[in-house]
Amino acid sequence: MAPTLDETQLKGMKVAELKDLCKKFGLKLTGVKDELVSRLKAHCKSAAKAPKAAAKDKASAKPASAKKAKTANEDCQAVDGEATEHAKNSSESVQEGKSVAEAKAAEETDLAVEAKTAEDARLAAEEKAAEEARSTAKAQAAEDARLAAEAKAAEDARVAAEAKAAE
Repeated sequence: MAPTLDETQLKGMKVAELKDLCKKFGLKLTGVKDELVSRLKAHCKSAAKAPKAAAKDKASAKPASAKKAKTANEDCQAVDGEATEHAKNSSESVQEGKSVAEAKAAEETDLAVEAKTAEDARLAAEEKAAEEARSTAKAQAAEDARLAAEAKAAEDARVAAEAKAAE
């Protein structure tokens, strides 16, 4: 039986799941989700054609190709089964009263809240650093003023001592 991969089922899977399937079939693991889906579809499409090629190879006495074709076809049937199972699980979550759209909206809301919280924390840290810098600058200015006053007092005392000694 030829595999019947549904693109919607594959697109419903997570990237990690798609990469696991690609790894299982010895396919390239890199790329975005659409590339992984396309790669898996192409693999299974060639596996669906493989039994026909295997029949030709059998007629020309090439049993290794027939075995390879049979394995590829079984692999794609397994992918079809996994995609169907994923779709069934998604369907069950919809039946439990939470639609896919609601779940996606809730996830987007959670991400927005996390982003807002992170931005608020970043702004608070920046404000704290700025306040510490202002405080340090004030303390340095006060210390500079104190040292200048001490130096002036010492200079005034020296000048007064010299004037007194000159009398």
